[in-house]
Amino acid sequence: MDHDLKRENRVLNDKVRALLRENRLLKGIKGHDVDSLMGMLYRRGMKIFRMNDSDDLLLAPSVPESIRDEFIDRLHHYSFRLFLRDLIRHKNEARVSDLVRYCSPEAASEYLGFLIEAGAVEEFEPGRFRAMQPVRSFGGTLEWYVYRLFRDEFAVPALYGVRFKGTEKSGDYDILADVEGMLLYMEVKSSPPRGIEAHQVSAFLDRVEELIPHAAIFFDDTHLRMKDKLVPIFEEELRLRAERRGSDPPGTIRLMDEIFLFGRRLYLMNSKKSVAGNLRLCLRHLFKDRKRNVSAPA
Repeated sequence: MDHDLKRENRVLNDKVRALLRENRLLKGIKGHDVDSLMGMLYRRGMKIFRMNDSDDLLLAPSVPESIRDEFIDRLHHYSFRLFLRDLIRHKNEARVSDLVRYCSPEAASEYLGFLIEAGAVEEFEPGRFRAMQPVRSFGGTLEWYVYRLFRDEFAVPALYGVRFKGTEKSGDYDILADVEGMLLYMEVKSSPPRGIEAHQVSAFLDRVEELIPHAAIFFDDTHLRMKDKLVPIFEEELRLRAERRGSDPPGTIRLMDEIFLFGRRLYLMNSKKSVAGNLRLCLRHLFKDRKRNVSAPA
């Protein structure tokens, strides 16, 4: 009896925390938390008609806070993100044996146990697993994870999956953030470099030109090298744009490992070591660049 009461009390507490969290989220979107970010977009003539969409997320927004926090903690690990990518790719046919390319069978079983407890996955037949709601790819969940990094770890107002009305360039702006008064646009890719082509980089650069952010980051969630394929694609696309303008193309600098800078404030990064750590390095460089280029008082 005491055990049942404790369980019911825990369930009620989780529901209360979920309601409070949803209330805070609504206030965050409408209130002071993102006012400055909304102002930056408004002054650029950008009118939002979609943002922070949860339809393509693996984890439902209404889950208890403790489950959500554990999910985020697990997303910090590259092996878990690769596991989720494989799980979603197999749709309704996933077995443990399909999910062990990047982890052991024991780890895969443990991951599945957590996801079932979280209400994200079900074992609909013995040994066969699927997501509880249709998910097209891991991309939406990865965007949400990066958005949470901005909000939770960096205390930065941010939005994800933003689409604007009446813009010339199509596509979503994966992450928009107000970083100490600077508008940052971040593109998030979940596929390895071999799955990213020149037209996708070109579309990203088109959106950068349309939005006019203070800085932009192209992030590929991989531990593979950026230098082999993506750096040459960026260099060629930037060369073509500079040629059309009649100017010199921006230079390329390796900031550290597989983190590159084109010109002053256009970054390319992978996720080796950690997403947050690499993002922090880009932001630190951005702050240094701002300090160096602040005009002296008259």
